[in-house]
Amino acid sequence: EQKRNSIPRFKIHKTVSILNANLPPMKDALSPTQVIEQPPVRAGLTAVQQENLMILRQQDQTRYIEVALRISITLLAAVALWQYTGQIGIFLWLAAHTVLNATYLTWLSRIPMHQPHSVSLRTYRIAFAICMTLITAFGVVPVYLVWLNEPVLTLTALAGLAGLGLQNLIVHSRIRAMAIFSPVMLAALLGSCGAIYMTHTDSMAGQLLILTCFTSICGYYAFCQYRMFNGHQQIRAAEARAAEAQRMQAIGQMTRGIARDFNNLITGIQGNLELSKHLSDGADREKTLEQARDATERAALLTSRLVAYARQTPLRPDNHDMADLMPRIASTLRQELPEGHKLTLAPTGKMPPLQVDGAQLTRALSALLANAVAATPDGGTITLRNRLVAFSNPVTYFGRTGLGPGTYCAISMIDNGTGIAPELLDRVTEPFFTTSPSPRHSGLGLPMSLGFAEQSGGAMGITSTPGRTEVTLFLPCPDPVTRPS
Repeated sequence: EQKRNSIPRFKIHKTVSILNANLPPMKDALSPTQVIEQPPVRAGLTAVQQENLMILRQQDQTRYIEVALRISITLLAAVALWQYTGQIGIFLWLAAHTVLNATYLTWLSRIPMHQPHSVSLRTYRIAFAICMTLITAFGVVPVYLVWLNEPVLTLTALAGLAGLGLQNLIVHSRIRAMAIFSPVMLAALLGSCGAIYMTHTDSMAGQLLILTCFTSICGYYAFCQYRMFNGHQQIRAAEARAAEAQRMQAIGQMTRGIARDFNNLITGIQGNLELSKHLSDGADREKTLEQARDATERAALLTSRLVAYARQTPLRPDNHDMADLMPRIASTLRQELPEGHKLTLAPTGKMPPLQVDGAQLTRALSALLANAVAATPDGGTITLRNRLVAFSNPVTYFGRTGLGPGTYCAISMIDNGTGIAPELLDRVTEPFFTTSPSPRHSGLGLPMSLGFAEQSGGAMGITSTPGRTEVTLFLPCPDPVTRPS
């Protein structure tokens, strides 16, 4: 309340008057019969719905071995039932179910999960509706086999229901909707089987036994589904608490680093400016002013790297011919090398055009070059290399940065320094973390490069051994000309 009252009122009135000046009079803007049609707003997904869709896609589409095994067992069972019963309908039903399941998984894989907020609510509902329909359609076959009242088919039906229940318990127990749907669906299927069995006996005790058995199975399955779902919820809560603690620790470390670096820079600026007031000699005075200007440039560089680390730097991507871009970047970087260091550009084959912000890429590679120079204080050869790499499965770096399947341009900075200790590899991308004693190394070079790579749709990887460290920026190639082996 005090802050609100402390705002100068004339500034508020001035702002309002400016806004009113840009608006047309209300009576001229709208007539009594004029209706403004608002564009339809597409319903987006909540955070929970995005997570559920991500789980559904990961569980049903990325477990290739489990999916292949499940489809193979279904097709084998369909052929065996056809041979045993001679009924082509069962085979066609299970075969059609398998084809539809494969089609569903293919469609699911095309959902852009790297941008889950772009998925509509309609797509979300369709995905879960198809999943539930396929599960229910599969459960119809065991009920039909029980209805045929043949011991071999009855045993086959019970095995099918057991497999269906286990698959839902293991794969879909993390999703609330599926955790509710699976027990209800299994209860309906087992209830249908129990009703069929009860018609085959006139004994009241037998019917009571059947009812008790099937009711117990359904209740125990629902209890297991609840425990699995509740366990996953507790794991999520623990992960969220750990992430929050890690985030607060990172914020504290970043705050200390910013305060320390800016305090050093401001002290240098103020000290040199104050000293220049008391110097009459032009040369000495110019030297102190030059040192002050150098400190301001380092402050500006620190600010730009902070912005890049926060992924807030406006990118202006353009198509670049790598055969022309890399030599120009190498020529620029050579001007930054101290004496005793050499930068070589490794030869490469034909590369597709890369859509990237050339200036920001040069800045990121400049930061990597500074780290490589710091790792080789006695001088050495630093290699700049670019090549095409292809991933058929998702790849993760630093436990959080994911690369989807596709082709990427890998731009590497390689030095022959002492290397990075294995226990420090996970920390080198933390802001203001540095092992260099020099005050000019703020510990923002690698975080800034990582932020640029992620903002460009890629990632950054680091491999290090004694005598060799390679830091690689992976940038997506929209139009690859070849696919490397």
